[in-house]
Amino acid sequence: MQNTVGTHQDPQRARIVEQKQAEVSPFEARAQKELADAARRTVFYILGQESRFAGDFFTQFNAAMAQLVHDTYPHLEDVTEPLDSKQAVHKIMEWAQTGRPSSTVGVNERAIEAMTAYLERQHAQYQRGSLQDLKEYFAHPPYGWSSWDVSGVIALLLGQQRITLQYNGAPLTAVTPKFADTLIQTSAQGKIVVDRIVAMPVALHAQVSKILRPV
Repeated sequence: MQNTVGTHQDPQRARIVEQKQAEVSPFEARAQKELADAARRTVFYILGQESRFAGDFFTQFNAAMAQLVHDTYPHLEDVTEPLDSKQAVHKIMEWAQTGRPSSTVGVNERAIEAMTAYLERQHAQYQRGSLQDLKEYFAHPPYGWSSWDVSGVIALLLGQQRITLQYNGAPLTAVTPKFADTLIQTSAQGKIVVDRIVAMPVALHAQVSKILRPV
């Protein structure tokens, strides 16, 4: 015996659905129009400043969020070649050995200078910081750098012989076994001490060499 109830009800259900959709459509169109009108009047306040953007609401919202990130972290783009978990170990080893990215000249140059300036301030105050201190400092505004990126900049500075690293009191260099793993390991970062190498001025170096020259 065939079930004819469902067969008879299906067209009826379809008609009901169509009827309800027809009833809703005018309200839906009105809602979309009102939303579009509201979007044109939308004002965003970014860090206390009034801002307006073009487009529908979602386009404006995305633009406002991008502006908020840019204004909060104006030095975020100093890291022009960011790292992630897939490439971090390889890149850190390459940069620590060569002192520069192989892809493009000038990559991360502003980030290198920013970190060098920070280390110089620390040195002037007779302070020695850990890798963990650096990562916490550069994670906050105006930088917003990731932990991977700070490790990458440290590797570049090490490869350029601008800094030295010590781990548990022993030198940490690019030839140290598992160097890159140690540099990105969270539990090790507080034990890695970063010291800036102070270069002797050329004139002073010449004078010292003259004094120490055998007679």
